[in-house]
Amino acid sequence: RQRRSWEQFQQYLTDRQFRRYFRMERGCFDYLCERIIDNVGEREFKSEIYLRDFKNGDATEADTLHQTNILHAHERTTGGFVSGEVKLALTLRLLAGGSYMDLALLFDVGFSTAYEIFHKVIKEWILDDRLVKINGVDYCEDDKRMEEVARGFAVASKNVINGCIGAIDGWIVKIRKPRRWKDLRGGDPATFFSRKGFFGINVQAIVDRKKRILYRNIIHRGAEHDSTAFKHSNFYQWL
Repeated sequence: RQRRSWEQFQQYLTDRQFRRYFRMERGCFDYLCERIIDNVGEREFKSEIYLRDFKNGDATEADTLHQTNILHAHERTTGGFVSGEVKLALTLRLLAGGSYMDLALLFDVGFSTAYEIFHKVIKEWILDDRLVKINGVDYCEDDKRMEEVARGFAVASKNVINGCIGAIDGWIVKIRKPRRWKDLRGGDPATFFSRKGFFGINVQAIVDRKKRILYRNIIHRGAEHDSTAFKHSNFYQWL
């Protein structure tokens, strides 16, 4: 059994297909991999270069022999380690609306493994302030950054929109019906039921012209109106 590598997969995608599939350009994906490696280390991320070095005996770790034996054992039983690039790609595609069943077959991992990878990448790699720290107050205290964002909106609108330092909107992220009262802090599960007809979380976000997030608030329940959720945020109080 031989698992398809990230290099083999992505070389068949055009730049346009790559962007549509993962919602980012190749250069951005590579940069994101580098940032994650800086935070968690190569041994945790296991890039394809790192795994190839172990396989070829080029690694310099103190426990190289032990790690190499583990690598060979994985290759004999499961087709090898799932590289960090594949884990990140699988996660991004799930976030973009892909099916976990299709992705499991595409990258040759088990259905349950696909979700395990997704939750691990989100919790341990993405939700790390060292990777991306989003603070609306810091942004509003950075005059240079606000001028840059306003200039972006002005150029894109041919100077129709001037002085805009961000586009704000709210949307409902669909969730399963909350079941455990202790997780609701004494609240009613019905307060998560949105006007769209499903249970959810009300997410407020401010973005620049390129849809880069400048501020986000993910603490309100689906039944709350966007304006109410924003007025109850710390950022609104600061403003």
